[in-house]
Amino acid sequence: MSIHGIGVDVAAVPRIAHLVALRGGAVAERWFTPEERRRCHADASPSRAYAETFAAKEAVWKALGLRGWDGSVPWQWIGIVPEEETAHLTGPVAEAAAALHVHVRTSSTEAVAMAVATASPVTPR
Repeated sequence: MSIHGIGVDVAAVPRIAHLVALRGGAVAERWFTPEERRRCHADASPSRAYAETFAAKEAVWKALGLRGWDGSVPWQWIGIVPEEETAHLTGPVAEAAAALHVHVRTSSTEAVAMAVATASPVTPR
């Protein structure tokens, strides 16, 4: 198996919880997909779930290494699917990374969430 890229990120749980609560949740709506918000709200520790998801999105973005990308990180186009340990890419990110599969693992404490993502070429079956 060859690896296209590896991404690692760490997020402070209290900081992400504060940002998610800003402006009545507007930040959460901009950064997280509806499914991610539903899953995080349903978690026993929503703050940790949001921080893990945020760290995972950052790690995925780093692992993809999309050279020449103009603009900000397209958070809504990177969906984290923890039960499958993958990222679901949509929109222009999916087009730019069509030949890649992304594997994601997360872990957290009450204070810190971390994620590691690996992007590897999709192998034909």
